[in-house]
Amino acid sequence: MTSGTPLRTRSEILLCPGPVLLSPGVKAALAQSEIGHRDARFSQLVARLRRNAARMLGAGDEHSVVFISGPATSGIEAVCASLFASDATVVVPVNGTFGNRIVEILRVHGIPCTPVEFGFGEPFDLARIEAAIESGRPGDVAVIAMTHHETSAGLVNPVAEVCALARRRGLRTFVDATSSAGAEDLDVTRDAIDVCVTSSGKCLHGVPGIALVCVRREWLDERAGSPPRTFSLDLRRYHEQLEAN
Repeated sequence: MTSGTPLRTRSEILLCPGPVLLSPGVKAALAQSEIGHRDARFSQLVARLRRNAARMLGAGDEHSVVFISGPATSGIEAVCASLFASDATVVVPVNGTFGNRIVEILRVHGIPCTPVEFGFGEPFDLARIEAAIESGRPGDVAVIAMTHHETSAGLVNPVAEVCALARRRGLRTFVDATSSAGAEDLDVTRDAIDVCVTSSGKCLHGVPGIALVCVRREWLDERAGSPPRTFSLDLRRYHEQLEAN
């Protein structure tokens, strides 16, 4: 036997926003035998999970649900790298760490963005977001990207109101719902959300490690001819493989 810190055998209560405590049923499922990813049972399981995730998010046939191995940040980066054009600006209202993370990812990929800084934990002001859209040349702004539950500040941002503003302006919408999907009021169809990201290890009560991306198929089609910025996080590649298999 090797010396070191002993494994913990007693139950512990997690009080952080995520990962969540796993129920006995989830733990029992994890203890079952592995399924090969080319097994027909695996394809059936993934198809069922896509349907369930779509139902949970309020998605319809016009949406595709894509699973990406990794944290929610992987899903966010896949969206930014795969869907956002390099010649159009993304407006990002920021009132905490995770809104700022969207800005950081966009800058890594050289995608023009206009952060609207409200201050840590301060509520959004729709008039300021609209002013940021108007500050550039007509047609410069293409997307509003935002965090729903800003976990760092314990704040739920007004998705429906921001998306309504985007619709009036003819803009696409991206919502990071990592810590809200499955718990807070969110519906991608009702709220006209073009792409939404969440994670298995938060409100969905699963094991961390899977990012869920729900995206309108027409947006994927629009970007079909653009060169990929990434290989392992190419959202279109994931979508095409899931559809084919």
